[in-house]
Amino acid sequence: MEFLITFPLLFAAFLMVIHYGLLMKTKLSLTNATHAAAQAYAKTQNCGKAIEYFYANFDQLSGASIICSSPGGENSEVSVQYVYPAENLILLTIPSQKLTAKSVAMTEKEE
Repeated sequence: MEFLITFPLLFAAFLMVIHYGLLMKTKLSLTNATHAAAQAYAKTQNCGKAIEYFYANFDQLSGASIICSSPGGENSEVSVQYVYPAENLILLTIPSQKLTAKSVAMTEKEE
């Protein structure tokens, strides 16, 4: 009887730990890809090229909102928002979560 009561709770906790690990993996990948995009944007001043670098380094195929800006001209900034999709785990529904990342790189000056 104790097993029937505790097993679903322990299994749900296990699934939540797995989901949290996957969420953190996606956040780390998002941050890394944003940094690569900021470096490409600082070097080329081409937002299209920065987006190519972002998707080359991000493991999700689509769904990211990317904004390139150069405030003041000295720095190149890339901001990204990604919505981690909702999941249904047997009896648990995990809502979608918005992940954001921002990276700034020094713009190369031509001599």
